Amino acid sequence: MSRKNPATPSAAAARVKAAKFEPLTSEKSTWSVTLNPRRYLIVILLALGAAGVWFMLTAKAVQVETEPPDADVDISTVLKLKLGHRYLVRPGSYVVTLSAPGYHPLRETLGVTEDQAQHYIYRLKKLPGHLLIDSGQVTGAEIFVDGVSKGKTPAALRDLAPGDYLVEIRAERYL
Repeated sequence: MSRKNPATPSAAAARVKAAKFEPLTSEKSTWSVTLNPRRYLIVILLALGAAGVWFMLTAKAVQVETEPPDADVDISTVLKLKLGHRYLVRPGSYVVTLSAPGYHPLRETLGVTEDQAQHYIYRLKKLPGHLLIDSGQVTGAEIFVDGVSKGKTPAALRDLAPGDYLVEIRAERYL
């Protein structure tokens, strides 16, 4: 058997020829990102939508009933949604502030649990009242509140607790 000699003409034709080296141009390749406002807007809207869905699925319904019924209610959280007398709020501890004209303001802790529907009742205390009594031309008449002397006319009775009172004004020679 004969072996083929690699130096034969058929093997020389199959050799790889060297290519001439050509360097790249001296300009540096730059990579740039184009800002597409629509793409960012879509991403922001999708993120806000996802946050809204997350809030709606995890928030609990809290009904706040007040006496008086027209009291202002403020729950100390940014993530709340008011629907009538109900609020959608995430579980947690919040400060609720209630106020109404003629009433002491109230500030309480509101604990929202994992229960789906929760009901809280708050009663505001009335502010004390003032009673001005002027008996006209009859000065010096005695003033009685619930049978207790409170002075003579004209007078201002201050800081009366809310409620009903029997007020009498007595003067000599007058019924």
